[in-house]
Amino acid sequence: MEKPYSIEQAKSALYGILKEFADFCDSHRLRYYLAYGTMLGAVRHKGFIPWDDDIDVMMPEKDFLKLKRLYRSSRYSIDLCYNDPTILLAMGRMSDTTTFGINGRRHTPGLAIDIYLMYGSPKGEDAVDEHIRLIKKYTDLGLSYKKWGNGLYHRYLLPESNFLLRISRHYYQKRVEEYQKYSIEEGDYIFITTDRRRYKREYFEKRVKKVFIDREFYVPAGWHECLTIRYQDYMKLPPEEDRKIRHLSTRFYDKEPAFQEIEEKGYIQLATSQG
Repeated sequence: MEKPYSIEQAKSALYGILKEFADFCDSHRLRYYLAYGTMLGAVRHKGFIPWDDDIDVMMPEKDFLKLKRLYRSSRYSIDLCYNDPTILLAMGRMSDTTTFGINGRRHTPGLAIDIYLMYGSPKGEDAVDEHIRLIKKYTDLGLSYKKWGNGLYHRYLLPESNFLLRISRHYYQKRVEEYQKYSIEEGDYIFITTDRRRYKREYFEKRVKKVFIDREFYVPAGWHECLTIRYQDYMKLPPEEDRKIRHLSTRFYDKEPAFQEIEEKGYIQLATSQG
């Protein structure tokens, strides 16, 4: 079998996906922003955080759905992960379909950038607090059942559709439905899937550009406030012992010619939804 992608090769491939994503969004007037560690990387390092190995962006759900409807490519695909029973996250992805991953004995989706979806909020602080409480409740329940279900899967090789994971998916879907109650135009706050924090709407009303590697991408005009909410003193580097690559458990390959050999060795195929 060919060697898996090195960290630097994987980063280069992810950067290629990001450029494809940004070019399409810009040409079709779809709003997006660099998010989380990728936004921090642009501000603090003008590129990847040296010990990071993924790319995060965010966009309003309605812009994402338009992206998914319009985008066509023989290489890249746009996927809604909350329609994918193997991922259990309320987010989207843009994936390089010429690659795939192996995690343990599982065949997983290939290299992809994560697209976090943005929503509005109810009106009034009490209603916002209740919204956050429900998001936290459904997230915690979903995570708990996912942990127990994955434990059964890895220990006894029970199907990925075992009853604990079905319960987990139920609570993740409840969380998605709670986000979707409020369109991006509603309320004084913006909520981002997988994030329980509230961000003021004004942070996102305008966009500015920041350099990431060798070109500029959009970030919120309130990037300082967003990074402070997420990371507090974001320009301070973490302790050296915390500067570790997080996703080393998955190895990525080109589909040809390694793909046939992987299937012949009996790795468990995880189906991914294109819905």
